[in-house]
Amino acid sequence: MNSFTRGNEFEDEIQRKLRSHSIECYKIRLSCGDGGVDLMGNFAGYLLLIQCKNYSASTKVNVDHIYKFEGVMSKYPAKTIGIFVVPFHNNYTRRAIEEARNSRYKIILTDTLNLYDDINNLEDDNEINSEDDDIIVDDNYIKFNVYGKVSNIIIMILVLLAIIIFLK
Repeated sequence: MNSFTRGNEFEDEIQRKLRSHSIECYKIRLSCGDGGVDLMGNFAGYLLLIQCKNYSASTKVNVDHIYKFEGVMSKYPAKTIGIFVVPFHNNYTRRAIEEARNSRYKIILTDTLNLYDDINNLEDDNEINSEDDDIIVDDNYIKFNVYGKVSNIIIMILVLLAIIIFLK
């Protein structure tokens, strides 16, 4: 099995795990690649950008991966959370962990076993519990009032908006 197929299978696995916990997410496939995002979803009114790396235990996400992901995140609304998912908890270099912690963006570094818990713990995070559920895109304001589970239609609108912003 080649690395492309293994990567796709890993993305499918992550998508199934999130959906099994009622976190709707969609695979991103653009004609020119995925633009640095494998899956997009919604949690507690936040746009989730998920980067899946199916690395072996000896290969690690390094600080350059985080820098690139920060560049991708800069194109999305402020209420966006970036998530790196790897198979093993030790698949991150020390510098990657430091950069993610110190980033101006909310970036979670996790693995397949802790993925749901790390996302679910965001609800307890004061940064995430804001009364303001507006998503701001440039000078245009698009208001989404989010109560309970977000419908698939709103998620698709968020995904389309994010893709439009990314392609600008």
